[in-house]
Amino acid sequence: MGQYILRRLLQAIPLLIIITVIVFFLLKSAGDPLAELSLDPRITESDRLLKRAEYGVDDPLPIQFVHWLIGDDWYVRELELPASDTTFVAPNLCYGQEIPEGERVTLTLPNGTEQVTLIKNNQCYRVFYQRNDNKGILRGDFGMSLARGRPVLEVMGQALPNTLLLGITSYLVIIVFAFSLGIFQAIRQYSFFDNVITTISFILVSMPIFLVALISVYIFAVQFRKWGLPYLPVQGMYSVNTDYSVGDLIRHMILPVFCLAAISVAGYSRFVRASMLEVINSDYIRTARSKGLGERRITYVHALKNASLPLVTLMGLDIPFILAGAVVTERIFSWPGMGTLYIESLGRLDYTVVIAFVLMLAIAVVIFQLITDVLYAVLDPRVRYS
Repeated sequence: MGQYILRRLLQAIPLLIIITVIVFFLLKSAGDPLAELSLDPRITESDRLLKRAEYGVDDPLPIQFVHWLIGDDWYVRELELPASDTTFVAPNLCYGQEIPEGERVTLTLPNGTEQVTLIKNNQCYRVFYQRNDNKGILRGDFGMSLARGRPVLEVMGQALPNTLLLGITSYLVIIVFAFSLGIFQAIRQYSFFDNVITTISFILVSMPIFLVALISVYIFAVQFRKWGLPYLPVQGMYSVNTDYSVGDLIRHMILPVFCLAAISVAGYSRFVRASMLEVINSDYIRTARSKGLGERRITYVHALKNASLPLVTLMGLDIPFILAGAVVTERIFSWPGMGTLYIESLGRLDYTVVIAFVLMLAIAVVIFQLITDVLYAVLDPRVRYS
């Protein structure tokens, strides 16, 4: 088993590299993340060029990718900033001194400081050399958020706990209700309740999540308030001007959790029902009944264990996407999680945050796929990895 796990982890490395390369170059080709700086009249041309050099957005794409991987603290950039119009009055004059075209010459300015200068196309330029301190993701540095001016890990660290709170709660609700409804339907096949739950499940599965969210908001927030009933909040994690109590947080979580769980519960319950029906009609279940075992023990000990095998893969693959943040749900309910952060960063071409988000999601998928395979061996003794 240990060799199998090691082999799977090694196989994931090329996959993560390919995903990273594709996402990096796609985002880089989407536009200029610092283009909005040219629209701000308060930012001078020199400040804009310095900022672009700080983030390395003018470097060739392969160089930018290498810097993102291993850092650029070893790399020196040369910046040529136009001097003011008063520093020269004739060609080849810079700060009142004549220097050769195209050569970098260190001049002593009137204030006593030294400045490297350059004449290019009859224009005087100040030359600066800049070295950044980005260490690259291979050394644990995901860089700075271009839109927020803070480290990427710090930005994601603020959003991730909120998403984990929402995602883990939603997944617990999914597991409890999906298995409960699926087992109930399998035991009472073709009963009135089975038909009602099946109808509701088909309706929910066929609805996009944004429609479920909008209907929930309309009923439980808008109409309940109109009818004078206790209504649910629909924005953020806490109400304005409150003491940030646990009760207020729970009220704000009800609608997002419901929207995240409703469609998954509907789909998973159908799988549980089908698997349970297949298992409870097996020969070993009839043998267990003939030996006088209780129906509860047969259902929850013998049948459920084997019936849950097909769901292990399905649920294991869904966990990363739920924990990474349901983008639509978080956006609708203004939940300050990873989904909201991803949409905002994508809209502002904040590629450092977007790539870190995609890489985190890819790693989560690889890890949970591995956990799924291991659980298969635990649940089914016939499965062995050599």
